[in-house]
Amino acid sequence: MSVTYILHGCVEQWDPSRQAMRMYAPAERLRRHLETRSEPYVDPDDGGDGDVLTVDDSTRGAAQACLMARELGHAVTLFVNPSQIISGRDYWFSRFDALVDARQAATAAFAGSTYDLRTRQGLYDFRWAVRPRLLAADEDSAHRLLDEVAALLQAEQAEVPDFARSIGSDELDELRRAGVRFGNHGWNHQCITSLSAAGQHAHIADTARWLEEATGQSPRDYAVPYGQARLGPQARAAVPGNIYLVGSATQSGVAEDGSIYRRNLTPELQSAQG
Repeated sequence: MSVTYILHGCVEQWDPSRQAMRMYAPAERLRRHLETRSEPYVDPDDGGDGDVLTVDDSTRGAAQACLMARELGHAVTLFVNPSQIISGRDYWFSRFDALVDARQAATAAFAGSTYDLRTRQGLYDFRWAVRPRLLAADEDSAHRLLDEVAALLQAEQAEVPDFARSIGSDELDELRRAGVRFGNHGWNHQCITSLSAAGQHAHIADTARWLEEATGQSPRDYAVPYGQARLGPQARAAVPGNIYLVGSATQSGVAEDGSIYRRNLTPELQSAQG
């Protein structure tokens, strides 16, 4: 049975201690994986059997992974967010990770609790206290909250690393020329549970129109931001192809509503030996 895999990109000199690299695969291990596969990843539109490789988000690390796949003879789909490409603004999660990595504060008080940032558990608890508010926020609200987080962490000088920065139109065109297949990831990666039915539909329809104008491709598939929420029927009708989720350890294959669970390839590559 074929499997659909997900990556969020790759990075050179991967360091497991850095929050900014936690969602990325080590570049040299991804290259080895692509070079040694017995069968290439296939384009889901071709109708044949075979595993499918997908990459989420409009970052430079995502673009690097896609270009590497194409160089080594693999089909790959990149699910993009036009807002970040147009504005050049960093994703909130890229900025959040950079703030955490640059922290100077030993503790942080947030929403009535104080977290010891010197311990792994304290840092984990702090991240998961802030994250739900960021997930539900629009872009402007998320970045305003991150301004507050920067002050709490004493990390006002933090910079998002290059691999986590958003790509621009020139990089999008390079991906197109390399034969990367594009998919719909919503306008700006906002969690769809915070959107109305009309808002969900607009995120998908506006992205589809923009991608067709920018790349000449008509995206068939949609990957749900954060990988678990379900579209309402109005928005689902705007997707001509597959809906992709991210599966857990117990989720794989096709969901009851016909969505496809993707298997996260990143942990496997991060833990690979040699």
